[in-house]
Amino acid sequence: MGDLNARMGGNQQQLSSTNSVEPFIADVEYENGARLVDLCEINNIIVSNTFFQQKLLHQTSWMRPGNKIWHMIDYTRASGAAQVDQNGPP
Repeated sequence: MGDLNARMGGNQQQLSSTNSVEPFIADVEYENGARLVDLCEINNIIVSNTFFQQKLLHQTSWMRPGNKIWHMIDYTRASGAAQVDQNGPP
């Protein structure tokens, strides 16, 4: 799929209608993020980082050098059939 430079999050209405993004997001969504969610939803692909609530300290992995704001990046993608039960193993 490639490096799409997408930041996802913030659009709770879109997120609640799709299984493409986890519910605990620490970032603001931009145009590329919305496009990635749409692309994955059309192709039944899940975009995931974590489905577990974490402290903000553990949600981010990259700091933009100019403004020193931390962002959540490095999402994984998987077939919708590969989605793991959010409640853990049976």
